[in-house]
Amino acid sequence: MLTVDEEAIKVITKTITYTQVQTGSTVNTLDLYTLPAGYAHESALTKATIAFSGGAIATVTSEIGITGSLAKYVIAPFDIKQTVGAAVHSIDNAVYLESYTGNTVIKVTFRSTGANLSALTQGSVTFKIHIRKLK
Repeated sequence: MLTVDEEAIKVITKTITYTQVQTGSTVNTLDLYTLPAGYAHESALTKATIAFSGGAIATVTSEIGITGSLAKYVIAPFDIKQTVGAAVHSIDNAVYLESYTGNTVIKVTFRSTGANLSALTQGSVTFKIHIRKLK
């Protein structure tokens, strides 16, 4: 007999706008989602829907990880200041089981060069994360 666990794979979608990223620093780390106990983070799609920009900011990047390893889930930081387009996105396939018994807060870190993130005047980025139940 075949049993199908319809809760085995979940997709988490979260959109973050420039107002949530603004801070008086060139780095801002926010909670992206909570990875439930016994689930593995499988992949993350990062797609800017409105390019981030403002003032003297030269670059804005995002990366996904955990406390102590803020870029753990990405191959390279993704440029969210670049022109938005149908094929402009990042897909990182990094499979990690952080804890079989406890939840783990997954973070997104935004970094700018040229000016603090408080100079942002526009921008929106959507994350689609696939997680898989292992227990």
